[in-house]
Amino acid sequence: MREAFIAFFGMVALDFVFTRYTMAVATQRPWWASGYAAGCLILQGGVILSYVHDPIMLIPAAAGAFAGTYLAMRRK
Repeated sequence: MREAFIAFFGMVALDFVFTRYTMAVATQRPWWASGYAAGCLILQGGVILSYVHDPIMLIPAAAGAFAGTYLAMRRK
């Protein structure tokens, strides 16, 4: 259960940050985009480690991806 929690919420955070990164790039804010890019790398590494040995963790990760993008877009 702990692994599913990490996969889901890690992906929520990753997709939230990635969406904000994309918005920063589109509005030509290089400092913000650079910071978001660094955050994406750190979060992505953690999420990958959460499902690399257990492919079933892709399900909560996919749900987290949906939720993270939705939340970031709603925040705009």
